[in-house]
Amino acid sequence: MTTEFECTSFDELVLIIKDIEFKYSECKVMSERESKRFPHVELILKSPCGHFAEVLVSSHDSEVGKSNIVRGEYDGLLIDEDVALSLAKLAKSY
Repeated sequence: MTTEFECTSFDELVLIIKDIEFKYSECKVMSERESKRFPHVELILKSPCGHFAEVLVSSHDSEVGKSNIVRGEYDGLLIDEDVALSLAKLAKSY
């Protein structure tokens, strides 16, 4: 399920996934991949309370780059720690 958002900067982005809050600025970013062609960012996050999430953040605007994403939508899943670690390793290998 996608959720719409609006913020003044990507660092202020707050994601709610299955009633768990992930504040981007407070999370450990295990993996972050910005698309060079499309206005979206793929994230693997660890919240301060120890939850893990895989998230795709997409902008409603057409400019690419995380710094240009201030409104749009996101879709995310809670994942297990071992899955988060594996996905982060995989993303870093590209």
